[in-house]
Amino acid sequence: MEKNYESLAIRITDKERSNYYTDTIAENWMKCNPFGYGGWFFNAADVSTLRKSMMLSEAVNPVPKYSKEKLPLQRVVQILKRHRDMMFNGDEDKPISIIITTLASRAYDKETSIIDALTNVVANMRTYIESRYNPNTGKVVKWIPNPVNPEENFADKWVEHPQREKNFYKWLDQVESDIQAIVQKRGLQYIAEAMKKPFGEQAVTKTFSTLGERNRNLRESGILKMAAGTGILSSVGSVTTAAHNFHGND
Repeated sequence: MEKNYESLAIRITDKERSNYYTDTIAENWMKCNPFGYGGWFFNAADVSTLRKSMMLSEAVNPVPKYSKEKLPLQRVVQILKRHRDMMFNGDEDKPISIIITTLASRAYDKETSIIDALTNVVANMRTYIESRYNPNTGKVVKWIPNPVNPEENFADKWVEHPQREKNFYKWLDQVESDIQAIVQKRGLQYIAEAMKKPFGEQAVTKTFSTLGERNRNLRESGILKMAAGTGILSSVGSVTTAAHNFHGND
């Protein structure tokens, strides 16, 4: 295990456990490792061209606060959680954030492009879900190990609440389908339309309105360029795009 994140674990009491009032041996208490998990997450998210600048707690928040310097993996996790929230709309059996974050981190391959990272992560998340035989029950169960505490299975509640497992795979199938549909679109108008249902019409409309205004300002200032061969607009490229003139040549 990289950088020995397991050494950051602490033992805590849990009043739901039968030994809560009687067991005074710390080694028998539940192991918890939020700081180790935060370190593991940022190690997975780190890319050489970007600086890590977020607090460890933001790695597992449902909706982290906005920061201009978020790493691609952080953005991917944020997008996935938004899709989850829109799809399940408060359902208690929705996929939990720690499972989404863990599987996304496992699947992430240091892409610096958010769309490349998102496409790869969504396509490969399910490959990191294990199936293990439980000798106590004689059954095979799904296992998503805590990367900093191998004893813990983040999917342990799926046995007691089978709907959670069904909902997770239902969500995973849907997010794969939605992301593929979006990346296959050409033109901002069609991309925006494909994003409205899975991510929310109001949020998508606001985002693309801001993007359009930004591109207009860059175009008018002569900064907006088009990449030769792809037609992708950005502030870096080889062909400067001319400012629009809707009032003729006068």
